Amino acid sequence: MAIDVRKIENDTAAEFFVTGFGEPGLSLQQQAKEIFSAIRDFLKDQQAVIVQERVFLDPKVMDEVKAIRAEAYGSLDDGVSPSYLSDQLKSGIQLAGVQVHAVRTARKIEVVRYADKPVGRLITNEQRFLALTGLFASPDLSPSEQANQMLAQADGALKQLGSSLFSIARTWMWLEDILDWYGDFNKVRNAFFRKEGLITDEPQKDRLPASTGIGMKPAFGPTCMMDLVAALAPGQKIDYLLAGGNQDSAFKYGSAFSRASSIATPGGRTVYVSGTASIDPQGRTEFIDDIEKQVDATIRHVRAVLKNMNCGDDDVVQAMIYSKTPAVDKHFKEKWNKALPWPQVTLVCDVCRDDLLFEIEAAACPGAKKIV
Repeated sequence: MAIDVRKIENDTAAEFFVTGFGEPGLSLQQQAKEIFSAIRDFLKDQQAVIVQERVFLDPKVMDEVKAIRAEAYGSLDDGVSPSYLSDQLKSGIQLAGVQVHAVRTARKIEVVRYADKPVGRLITNEQRFLALTGLFASPDLSPSEQANQMLAQADGALKQLGSSLFSIARTWMWLEDILDWYGDFNKVRNAFFRKEGLITDEPQKDRLPASTGIGMKPAFGPTCMMDLVAALAPGQKIDYLLAGGNQDSAFKYGSAFSRASSIATPGGRTVYVSGTASIDPQGRTEFIDDIEKQVDATIRHVRAVLKNMNCGDDDVVQAMIYSKTPAVDKHFKEKWNKALPWPQVTLVCDVCRDDLLFEIEAAACPGAKKIV
């Protein structure tokens, strides 16, 4: 089967978390057609609409995959592009996977435009749930300038909808050559968040979204790109786990994100576990140069955060597995790939520190069911 689907639902909506992965032995064309056709057939059968989508691929085949996707989706394509992302060819896989978050609801779903470009979807329900996808700035700018403009686009789109950065529950920061400029990126993000009031001089009042910052390259030119989800309704509660599991606050060592966050989403509640690696309570890398221990520790840390957020393995609806080298990827797959019941896309890319070999992020929905 080309896809794995997890579902949560309530009286007003159903949410579907779809993970697509290629079948071994198939050509790129066969894999892409199989994945996108399976997603199309499932969404049409469920009368569901895409809210957010990511495609992980070799930049050299992006145009070909985009054409196959467009042909398969037909009228399902509303003009909002997925985030097309590359692991800088460290995996050697042309189409590593596809992630889709989709919703079936009688409520209004509209395409959000910013600067005359379709950038996301808004579900007008009790939460006013927003997903923005693929925000990026001109590649002619420096990496730090791109990051600042990317954040400014998010801020502008939210203000255009009568909201602000305070409504963000989760961000994804896709950063080419992360090891060259992650410190500069953190300075840009920290300054922007402080200017907008998310960072204060009273840590208990800080509002830091869950986040991933990872060495994935946007597949078409810019140095960095951003996705996010937000709850825009006035009074909508977002729970932030600033420190949790076995780890202290990441902000204590310069990264402005919470370990996890949780919001009401159209079909229930979603917990977003930030990108998590083998880091001890003091912020130090654990088990340097030890692949097995770093992988085991990372999984232990993720499970501890899930437990803090009242979730377990069976509640995980999507996961991203990032390995620094093919050797780390091979170890994970041999020991954990089938042992973890998480629907997952695995990639090979740099993590935010040169001595970190492995990272995981996850989304979980209490009571989620596997239906495909």
